[in-house]
Amino acid sequence: MYKQLSKSKKTTIVVTTTYKLNDNVKYIETDTNGKISREIKYIEKTFAKDARYYAVYDKDLSLLSETNPFWFVDRKECQDFFKSEIPAIDDIDINRIFFVCSYNHSFWNINGEPIPVVQHFDYIHANIDNQYYKLDELRVYLSNHPNVIKCSEIRDIPYYNSEPYSDKYLDVFILPTIDMLKECYKNDWNRVIGNPYCKQTDFLNIKQFSKEQYV
Repeated sequence: MYKQLSKSKKTTIVVTTTYKLNDNVKYIETDTNGKISREIKYIEKTFAKDARYYAVYDKDLSLLSETNPFWFVDRKECQDFFKSEIPAIDDIDINRIFFVCSYNHSFWNINGEPIPVVQHFDYIHANIDNQYYKLDELRVYLSNHPNVIKCSEIRDIPYYNSEPYSDKYLDVFILPTIDMLKECYKNDWNRVIGNPYCKQTDFLNIKQFSKEQYV
């Protein structure tokens, strides 16, 4: 038999306090033996069907009219944008809270309304190529459209994706309106431009430039 010298027992005390910031959002503060952690959650868990969202606090959203932080090539830059330090409840400003969804790269305000962010379309994401569209006419139209941030010249599709009937395309960046996004998410769509052969609402009215067989 061995002689017991001592016996210790560690007690963990966890105190969780939840606050309701508005009808949609709650603030949770957890004290684990004096170590404080905070999180902000959407009460109903999701804004749209079958997608999960998480809160981000106090970030500059002006860049959303030019790019989408989910597209950042630098992984650390991307992680830093979505990482937040949440202040104590008395210092919280609900106007600085927004939610993001990695599933569809969407942004939402605290009231559950979508925040406009640039969307990208090309021959892969929306079949904006010469198989489906009259690219010369479409390019002139998109270059003058109020929701188009940038429209490229007509480009060659890389040889590894090129086909005899599909070898040219447009590269387009669009800033949707809130109403466009609301309609999209209401119908469980991710984008304001659908494929030319789908029945999704044509928000930018580009199907008028479809080739005859796809009208």
